[in-house]
Amino acid sequence: MALPVLSRSIVHAEEKSVMTKLKLSIPEMMFLSVPYIKMGYLFESPPFPTSELILKLKTALSRTLTHFPVLAGRLITDDEGFVYVTCNDQGADLIHVDGSSLTTRDLTEYSNDELPKHLNHCFPADLLLGSEGFSKPLLVVQVTELADGVSITVNMREAIADGISYLNFFLSFAELSSGLTEITHFPDFHRDSILMSNVAPKLPSSIVQSGNYLGKISVEQKVFKFRKETIQRLKTQINETEGNNTKISSLQCLFALLWRSITRARNLPPSKKTSFMFTINCRHRVEPKLDPFCFGNAVQIINVTATAKEVAENGLFWCAREFNDMVTSHDFSAVKNHVETWEYNPQPLTEEILDGTKVYVVGFSPHLSMNEYDFGWGKPISILYREGVERDGMVIPIPGRDGGIDLRLILAPETMKNLEGDPEFMMCLA
Repeated sequence: MALPVLSRSIVHAEEKSVMTKLKLSIPEMMFLSVPYIKMGYLFESPPFPTSELILKLKTALSRTLTHFPVLAGRLITDDEGFVYVTCNDQGADLIHVDGSSLTTRDLTEYSNDELPKHLNHCFPADLLLGSEGFSKPLLVVQVTELADGVSITVNMREAIADGISYLNFFLSFAELSSGLTEITHFPDFHRDSILMSNVAPKLPSSIVQSGNYLGKISVEQKVFKFRKETIQRLKTQINETEGNNTKISSLQCLFALLWRSITRARNLPPSKKTSFMFTINCRHRVEPKLDPFCFGNAVQIINVTATAKEVAENGLFWCAREFNDMVTSHDFSAVKNHVETWEYNPQPLTEEILDGTKVYVVGFSPHLSMNEYDFGWGKPISILYREGVERDGMVIPIPGRDGGIDLRLILAPETMKNLEGDPEFMMCLA
């Protein structure tokens, strides 16, 4: 049952934007068919009344939109087929929800490694995609008052912002809410890079006409908690493999474990190709380099592909090295090739993850800090994250306690059952 909505407001930028419109890049058009980024933080109740809380957040949001005018705009398509954000200050939504029937424990306690069933209540349910969503806000903030706390979630169209831009906005919003007069990192809106297109890609109807681009399939969702010590032990094991001269990161080691374990759990034929997909930041890979806080979506999805037999027989080190090699080799030439390939043959991103052979990492860095996101009455007590769609093979890394990583896995029921019986995987959870 949906929680009561107490108010819904359109919040405009405090100062009018000098930008008129912002043309979408190739990576941004790739993400037109992808749901909103949905993340937030859970806080203890502030020591002031509700009316003051909502006014405080509205004021801070208005001031933040002055620095991020794109988020107060709307998507448009011109006569030539280029997609833009028109910076017309139509505003962002701020929704105030009564969640007094819930407590913070309802949103943070896991039962049998399953997600808290009330988590969805902290996020808006009516976010549209495709052309239906072009007239809708690109940014929706939901404030949910709980019996003993409050959640603040920021829901942002992924076609206009990747995780770096999203988190910079969220941090700026928190800073101005806490009483600071300036934000730490001002966004850069320059568009001069290889990521832009000089021709209007002929976008398939599945990208621009409808947000109902995915059918329903049966999946299960569970959270597996990896302690910091366990991850370090896995990293040491892989990096000390004989003949290894490459420094492989903790996350690459964890991905190697996942790829092998999920591939086994799927019982794929030995010759069947399987891929592990994840996004990579291109800001420092293009020439000239983009500003680290260049606003927009500047990521590309890269695939590490092998047969099920290769993944099973070559071991953890081999899989981890494949990830490392792919990341290292993704230079300016690879970025350019990726852009040109999609520019002349645009495909909906979502169609790439539907065949039951892939593992796809979504979300943010599992090393995301909570300490900076103080809205003025204390640091968050938990991170809240919701994936817009649930597809077989999705992996969502979330910061765990004491430096660990919680992996939220979305898998077909039979695959999940097999994974929980996989000795190599379960041994790393001990």
